[in-house]
Amino acid sequence: MDHMLIFSFLVIVLVGAWSAIITRHLYRSRGVPVLRRLFIYVVWFNIMVFGYLVSKYSFTNLLGHDPTKYPDSLLAVTAAPIFIIHAGVAWSALRLALELRRRPLTRLVESVFAVIAALFCISYAVGITLVLQSSSWLWLLRSHAAIGATMTVVTVAVFFRLVVGGHGGLTENQIKSVRRLGWYLLCGHVALAGSIAFPEPEHLVAAAAVLLWLNCVPLIWLRRGFGLYHRASAPEEEKGIEALVQAHGITPREREIMELMVQGKSNKEIEDELCISFSTVKNHAYNMYRKLEVNSRAQLMYLVMTSALKPGDATIDSTGYQRVPPVDQ
Repeated sequence: MDHMLIFSFLVIVLVGAWSAIITRHLYRSRGVPVLRRLFIYVVWFNIMVFGYLVSKYSFTNLLGHDPTKYPDSLLAVTAAPIFIIHAGVAWSALRLALELRRRPLTRLVESVFAVIAALFCISYAVGITLVLQSSSWLWLLRSHAAIGATMTVVTVAVFFRLVVGGHGGLTENQIKSVRRLGWYLLCGHVALAGSIAFPEPEHLVAAAAVLLWLNCVPLIWLRRGFGLYHRASAPEEEKGIEALVQAHGITPREREIMELMVQGKSNKEIEDELCISFSTVKNHAYNMYRKLEVNSRAQLMYLVMTSALKPGDATIDSTGYQRVPPVDQ
């Protein structure tokens, strides 16, 4: 079981690495700040998962599962990385949520986070001192548990705010996209915290499943939610669609479906609006994707936006961000 869990954590890290690569590539090609924040969050989260992998491997093959038998120097050396990783995940989640809601980082929020971090720094310093002077590891282990619980509460609160908070200044589609991502991440982090209630090894199995889900969330959102968040204005959409129709031989029916997709309509809603069967919608969408050489709605929406721009243009879209030509082309 232990070796299966180690393998599971390795797979999760690889999925997280792929998620980070995709997010960074999209940021470099589109220049949207929210993708940069998402990339940073994914990186910090997977540093934490990698820490789980290393610790599980060490406990299984090197140290054993009794922390009272660990070398004092090991407890002291690992304290700082554990603190930094937990703080990094919570801070990156906070900045991601603010970017999604297009809210600035206020001095109050920054100060409160800094005070909490300073208090934990002091607690860790006390714990390390006790370990090195008297081999008393209890304070340090309690500090680990306390910062884990605190940063989990912060992260859950941040994503809960995405789901229920006010989103003034965002369009209806952007609000839908933000709440969709909020639900994905909120449910995952709540389930991760709740997995502690299971006895081992069920606890680790449940945690591994949740970690895998959380690493898949960015990929799912980029495919099904980001297109709603990053939409052009209506005139730009019309101009881009017209350019694609002329350049790729899009049929009138395919154009109707493209317009509805860009508006954020689901296949079911398109079926009802156009009074055609669901399979017909899928067939037209497949043919349109093939002609445009795209494979998701996010790619379709981006193609519509870029088709409305002249080469070298940089404009402000409806999200308030500057769109620039791809930097890696």
